[in-house]
Amino acid sequence: MKATGNFSAQKGVKGLYDNEELKFAEGLSDHFGAYYNTIPGYAKMRPLWFPMLQGVLSGQGDVKELVDSYVEQAQATYEEAK
Repeated sequence: MKATGNFSAQKGVKGLYDNEELKFAEGLSDHFGAYYNTIPGYAKMRPLWFPMLQGVLSGQGDVKELVDSYVEQAQATYEEAK
């Protein structure tokens, strides 16, 4: 993490930097909302997106049905991972 100058996305991984300004910035991450790729189930949800998108763009089915199916599957991965 130090080589990139970034902060860990994992809660509780703190104290990486000695610089006072970076310590302060690191503490601010507790106040950030969840970013889309850090939500539970994202790893299983992500591969569902592109087939749905391809189906919509290529006219392989009704747009609402394809999107609703994706939402149901994505929600299931979220619930499973919580």
